[in-house]
Amino acid sequence: MRHFNKVSKLPNQLALLISVLVLSSVAVAQDHSGHVQSPSEDEKENSVHAESQLHAGHEVGNTPVTPSESRQMESMQMEMTQEAGSEGARDPHAYSGGYTRSAGPYSLPEAEQLHLADEEILRGVWIDRLETRQGDAEDFQELAGRVWLGNSYQRVMLRTELEWRDQTIEESKTELLYTRALSPFWNLEVGGRIDHGDKEHREWFAFGVAGLAPYWFELSATAYVSPEGHSAATLEGEYDLYLGQRLILQPRMELDFYGDSDLEAGHGKGLSKSLMGFRLRYDYDRQFSPYVGYERVHRHGETAGVFEPFGQHRENQLIAGFRLWF
Repeated sequence: MRHFNKVSKLPNQLALLISVLVLSSVAVAQDHSGHVQSPSEDEKENSVHAESQLHAGHEVGNTPVTPSESRQMESMQMEMTQEAGSEGARDPHAYSGGYTRSAGPYSLPEAEQLHLADEEILRGVWIDRLETRQGDAEDFQELAGRVWLGNSYQRVMLRTELEWRDQTIEESKTELLYTRALSPFWNLEVGGRIDHGDKEHREWFAFGVAGLAPYWFELSATAYVSPEGHSAATLEGEYDLYLGQRLILQPRMELDFYGDSDLEAGHGKGLSKSLMGFRLRYDYDRQFSPYVGYERVHRHGETAGVFEPFGQHRENQLIAGFRLWF
């Protein structure tokens, strides 16, 4: 009997739980009835009937609509929607209220405004090579570097190369160039060059290009013309091969051409000098890099005949030096 009484109480508890759930659902429906009102059956039928008449070419209200007109209306509605979207959320100036970075109540003073790198005038000093060379015939020192002032698009650059022995400058090339960006990786260079030294004193007009070729080759090609009618050209190329984070092997090549012979100045017509070698450098802090290297110098044609008595027409040179920038 006790077991029967426990079982008989279960249906009463289940009925009480169901009644509570029903009452709560009715209260939630009544609470939301003031916010969302579902359409009646008559409204559903009327909307379906109107849509069918629109697509079937029947009249809606008092205006007859053909299938072609209905398609035209739909396309116009789509265009209006797209125009509203493009002029609204997609327009970066739609909600600025006429304010800009330099105008309006929230603009900062000129000294405190944010300036991008291509808006600033920058400067730099690069010493590409400051080295001593031990050759088969004699030893000498060399300096190659540049100083520039400008921005990412145009600069004024002073570039020089010096060679000296026993504290005497034997050869120097100094160029004053205006450089302008032709593309993200190439610059146009226009200006002049002055040569000084024991063998040659000459002035040139310079015109060339320099930049980064595919596969990260740095190239420079410059043509020179003197007021007396002489011509010359120089082609340089180098590549940085990273052996580690700071250890870099840099192969380098340089070719010098002349349009006529000037044996007193130490060069003949055509390819006068070729230089090929490498430098192994260590980037100590990215701004200072000591290096060692080797270069093979060839002098060709009539130029070789000038340097052959001194044993310098073909020469091996060991190099030690450093490069820096600031």
